[in-house]
This record gives sequence, C-alpha cells and structure tokens, in this order.
Amino acid sequence: MPAWPGTLPQNPLKQGYQRSGKAGLIRSGMEVGPAKVRRRTTAAVESLQVTFRLTAAQRVTFLTFFNTTLSGGVERFDFPDPETGATIVCRFQGGANEAPYLITPGAPGMWLVTMALEVMPA
Repeated sequence: MPAWPGTLPQNPLKQGYQRSGKAGLIRSGMEVGPAKVRRRTTAAVESLQVTFRLTAAQRVTFLTFFNTTLSGGVERFDFPDPETGATIVCRFQGGANEAPYLITPGAPGMWLVTMALEVMPA
C-alpha cells in the first residue's frame, strides 16, 4: 500500500483540523418510550480534514501522489495520524460534486492544501 510521501509535511496545521465519527448506528423511533438503537456496522469510517502548508515543489509532489500513485485519489494509503503519530489507513473523500482537496495560495511561495480524508476501519 502506498504511504504519504516523506518529503511532504507529516503534521498538519492545527487551524482547520477536524476529525469526526460516522454513525454506525440505526435509530428507530417507537410509539412510546425511547428510540431503539442498534449497530449498523462495526466498520464505520471517520472523517478527517487536514491542512498542510506546502512549498511549490511539495505541491507538485502532492499532485503527483494524488493523481498518479493514488489513481486520482481512489487508492488507500498509509498516513501519519495527526493525534497519535501512529500509521492509519486513509483514502480521499469526494464524489461527483465534492472536492477531495482544495489548494489555495498561502504566504509568498507557499500553498495551503486542505484535504478531506476517510479513516478506514482497522
């Protein structure tokens, strides 16, 4: 499995960092009393949004990694967990109308790359 390139930053910026769980539950309303809740799956994914500050050369590395190594973001890859430093398996989110990443200008000569990732279950 491909890994996040070592030539790219390993720690995202704190600004804009978000991690959220996806519901792996089904909730059914009852006529009387509390809702019934059961597990839908034991393999729910988490959402992870991270932003990195990249140089122009790192921007090219990132785009090559996304477009070539990950086949346009389809493939899973090993990524350093921003909270623990352990390796987690991720893939890019996105679909027909959702962007998997956003590149915006930063300080002179720098780029901000914000990525929407799915943390795959272990």
